[in-house]
Amino acid sequence: MSSESTVIHSQLITTQGRSLLLPNTAIAEIVRYAVPQPVDSAPEWLLGTMVWRGLRIPVVSYERAAAEAAAEYDNRARIAILNGVHSGAALQFYAIVIRDNPRLLKVLRGDIRKESGADREKFQLQQVVVKDVMATIPDLAALEQLISNAGIQTERVH
Repeated sequence: MSSESTVIHSQLITTQGRSLLLPNTAIAEIVRYAVPQPVDSAPEWLLGTMVWRGLRIPVVSYERAAAEAAAEYDNRARIAILNGVHSGAALQFYAIVIRDNPRLLKVLRGDIRKESGADREKFQLQQVVVKDVMATIPDLAALEQLISNAGIQTERVH
């Protein structure tokens, strides 16, 4: 199979100010938005925690982590549970709040192009255009490092 015909099953998820392009393998589940449980002395980007499948996981605002304006969420908001990038790490899962249900995409090499004029921003690997939509490929490893550096991890609920 040529690399031109390799399909990457992806999801386009929307945060306050941008669309994020993620492979399906990065996303464990999309759930309805519920206000996270607050965490004492938490950084501004940590909205709190939630219990998911017997685990307490951090809920992060991608916008606040990227030093963008604070987001407001309405009844269409969802929470994207993301798989940790580093296997065996204390942060197995974490969540980001998104504005709506994701858009499923089958992405071929020819469907995506780098946006060369865009400045690289915090937690961004690349700005791209995919199927005529401007999107960010997020730096999930850097986002996870931010969460881990704050001493936050996935915990089993008893």
